[in-house]
Amino acid sequence: MTLFELVKQNICVPDAAEHYGLQVNRNGMCSCPFHEDRHPSMKLNERYFYCFGCGVTGDVIDLVARLFDLSSYEAAQKLAQDFGIGPDKPPVAAALPKPERPLLKAYRQEEVRCLRVLCDYLHLLESWKVQYAPKTAEDTLDDRFVEACQMLDYVEYLADLLIAAELEQRVKIVEMLNKDGLIARFGVGSRLEQAEKRRTMPMKNKTQLDGMPVWFDGKSINEALFCEEFLQTHKIIFTNGAFFTPEGRVTDELPLRGENF
Repeated sequence: MTLFELVKQNICVPDAAEHYGLQVNRNGMCSCPFHEDRHPSMKLNERYFYCFGCGVTGDVIDLVARLFDLSSYEAAQKLAQDFGIGPDKPPVAAALPKPERPLLKAYRQEEVRCLRVLCDYLHLLESWKVQYAPKTAEDTLDDRFVEACQMLDYVEYLADLLIAAELEQRVKIVEMLNKDGLIARFGVGSRLEQAEKRRTMPMKNKTQLDGMPVWFDGKSINEALFCEEFLQTHKIIFTNGAFFTPEGRVTDELPLRGENF
């Protein structure tokens, strides 16, 4: 039996929908997550779903693939992992009870939200890296190109963890994204607005009321805020094993390592 057959045989669409945070009523209807849906318009049957609003339809694998922006095979793998299904487990052992705990449901919804923000930001970075790449060695580095070079691998890494990591690690990632305010700053609208501000206004060092930088609370450094401020005042990227500034490749890294801020 293939992975696709195993997943479809043991996981019904309503169970998967609830497992990933969708609110399914007793008539098997829920608000469609694929368009702005004020009233439940998606019908969930045992083996397929159909939205009367936008027309999207498919089976349980299609649903998860659309929710998390995955290929069909990646979606099948995620379902098998999250529902504890394997080729060595009989159908009865593989079937899971419906998730019920409010805290788990709330977490699933937040996990889906975080993954969507990361995926949207990832696509934006990929676009920026191509659209604003310097045409010649003499061109000034665009802030958006610099941000794409610096953040692309990190954001892709976080998205991969939310898709494939164990539940305990995914919970820690979601907590970190919210605690440090990263998920708000990674929002596409927020990034576009900040990029435009950086392009049109000179950067001033952010300071707290007591004169300390916002990335230092007197005891510890917030790495995300520090990096954001540093990269706004120091146009530098690391790619292909070397550092680059608007003046070209950095051949002596000691000044970078020893600079005081």
